[in-house]
Amino acid sequence: MVQHFGVIGFPVGHSLSPWIHQQFFQKSGIQGTYRKIAIAPDRFAQEITQLLSGDMHGFNVTVPYKEAIIPFFG
Repeated sequence: MVQHFGVIGFPVGHSLSPWIHQQFFQKSGIQGTYRKIAIAPDRFAQEITQLLSGDMHGFNVTVPYKEAIIPFFG
C-alpha cells in the first residue's frame, strides 16, 4: 500500500522535505509519496479540512501555519 505524506505551508517551493523523505522511503523500503502542499492563507481552513478527510497519512506543518493547525487536532 502506498502511503501519502506532505509538507504544508505558504510558500513551500523551497522546501527540501520531499527530497529528504523520498530518500528515507527508498532506503527503508516504504512505498510512499511526499509532496509540497502550498495553501494560501485565505484557503487554510478549507484545505486542511479536505486533507484531513482525504487519503493523506500525515503531513508536516511549516510557516505560517504552525499555530493555526492546532484547533484542527484539539
